[in-house]
Amino acid sequence: MYPYGDLSSVEFRRVRLRERIHLRRQLAVLQVERLAQPVRRLDRARQTWARVAPLTALALVPLTLFAGRRSRARRWIGPLLRLAPVALSLMKLSRAKFRPHRDA
Repeated sequence: MYPYGDLSSVEFRRVRLRERIHLRRQLAVLQVERLAQPVRRLDRARQTWARVAPLTALALVPLTLFAGRRSRARRWIGPLLRLAPVALSLMKLSRAKFRPHRDA
């Protein structure tokens, strides 16, 4: 049906096409990994904050009392630190899943 020369050139083109497809797939994987690095860092920072947040809330209570009385810059640090426990509780509340009440 096809002469031998035509078949070998078709086979050669097919092999080259597969190689190009393989190369482009590898490049796509590398580009996706590069794009995912900042997302991984943000996710790791969020996980670290989730572990540290309860300890931070406990540490802020004595820190606010101390900073409110002893700080030289207490005009702006003291009030901010006094509001920190409230801000942390609001953050926890915003992370809670909202389940609307359903009437039967």
